[in-house]
Amino acid sequence: MPLEGSIKIDPKSNRSYNQGMRRKGLSLLQALGARTTLLSIGLLAIAVIACFMASELIQTLYPDRPIVPDLLFDLLPNIPFLAYLTDPIMAAAIVLIIYYACNQGRRHMGFYFFTVGIMYVLRAPLMILTPLGRPTGNLDSYGIFEIFGLKQHGMFPSGHVALAAIFYFMIDGKRQSGFKWALGMLCIAEIITLILSRGHYSIDIVGGVMQAFVVITVMSRYKERFNTEQVHAGQRGASQVNSN
Repeated sequence: MPLEGSIKIDPKSNRSYNQGMRRKGLSLLQALGARTTLLSIGLLAIAVIACFMASELIQTLYPDRPIVPDLLFDLLPNIPFLAYLTDPIMAAAIVLIIYYACNQGRRHMGFYFFTVGIMYVLRAPLMILTPLGRPTGNLDSYGIFEIFGLKQHGMFPSGHVALAAIFYFMIDGKRQSGFKWALGMLCIAEIITLILSRGHYSIDIVGGVMQAFVVITVMSRYKERFNTEQVHAGQRGASQVNSN
């Protein structure tokens, strides 16, 4: 006997099931191995190297960079030990955005790497334009970099603040309010510790936020071009057609 009409399916639960299946359709390995993701990671690696090269070029061309006054330095206390918190705060923000990109943002994983890469590509020449002395001394190793003896000579714009700010701008607060709030708090903490430990001038902080805002505003227009799920769906459809 026909069972038609005896079983009712809730449209909402069916839609949720379909959405879950689409998310399962794109594995983490597929997202990481996508062409757009790999190219974006390559760009980010090149950008980081470019920033380190620009930093060394600054020290070579301008070894006697002037240390200039800063209004916030005059108004706020100097708390040197906070320098050792700036990198752990940054590391926490990086872990959080990577977790987000590997889960909720998996479809657009390449977008996150590419956007950060573009930002650092632009930062490299900006650092050289007006090379100022590090507030704590031009040959000073700042924070945990003392352990490795690394020295960062580029001041404007602040790479730490630009990175923390662009992580915050990347997240859709309406859909992922928890991630947005956490990254916002980490960005504020990064700014406060950098200023109070004299890691950056206040203009470097402002420059980092502005650079992050401009980059994310432009790059957001092209976010769907990094939609790996659509690419894999097209490939699956093409393979099914060929098999038939």
